[in-house]
Amino acid sequence: MMNQSGADAGLEVRLRTLRILWAVFLTTIGLYVLVTVSARPSADELAEGGRDNPALLMALAVAGLSTVAISFVLKRSFYARAAERGDPAQLQQGFIIAVVLCETCVLIGLVGLFITWNSYAYALFVLGALGIALHFPRREDVAATYYKRP
Repeated sequence: MMNQSGADAGLEVRLRTLRILWAVFLTTIGLYVLVTVSARPSADELAEGGRDNPALLMALAVAGLSTVAISFVLKRSFYARAAERGDPAQLQQGFIIAVVLCETCVLIGLVGLFITWNSYAYALFVLGALGIALHFPRREDVAATYYKRP
């Protein structure tokens, strides 16, 4: 087992790493929005394209919502196991899996937007961003893997 100062240093490094990853994942959503704004076809092209498909967008919304919901279930499972075993690496794996699943929701929205150009696809961007925001790495969660309680 690490001494107290070594565990504190490891905890701080792990927490900083998780928070940097969290910020990067949120930033990529902003970049996806910039891509969609710059790639959006003109109103004339949208009118003649006839690409609006609400059923497809609804199916993509269900898939996106499912990935965000699953991210919370998996994160809770990984965090509980990591705290039980005192394994910070497993906590980090759970965190990464959770935010990647939320990012998947955003990518599903991106695909839906490129297929239909329906502005409701941006709701998946918001849902994914909200999921990532709620996965903010907390010190208590990380500390639970470094300091096992009797």
